Amino acid sequence: MRLRIIVPALCGFALLACGFADLFNSQQVGNVVVTYAGPTTVNVSDRVPLAVTVTIDGTVIDNPRLHVSSSDPSILAFSANGDTLVALSKGFDTLTFKFVESIYTDSFPTLRQPVRVSP
Repeated sequence: MRLRIIVPALCGFALLACGFADLFNSQQVGNVVVTYAGPTTVNVSDRVPLAVTVTIDGTVIDNPRLHVSSSDPSILAFSANGDTLVALSKGFDTLTFKFVESIYTDSFPTLRQPVRVSP
């Protein structure tokens, strides 16, 4: 009877001692920086390619997975494939860029960039 309790306990301690728990422990990478390199002022009907870079500890990430959104899609919208910013009407808008590569970090580093659309 006591053996049914002792053996699983010893197996559990052995797994913890050999580092099994480290398999599920996410290792965070250092400093993740999302940077907008595009214009902050555009004119109505301008089409501007999105220029965003992501660096991790100073190393640029090629083709980062980003979730990009506009706070007011009636002012700024995106092309069908999402790589071009389209200025639709005059006003102020905020673009949100969220780095969604969960392999690098537990949270989603986010940048909010104000953009002005002139007539």
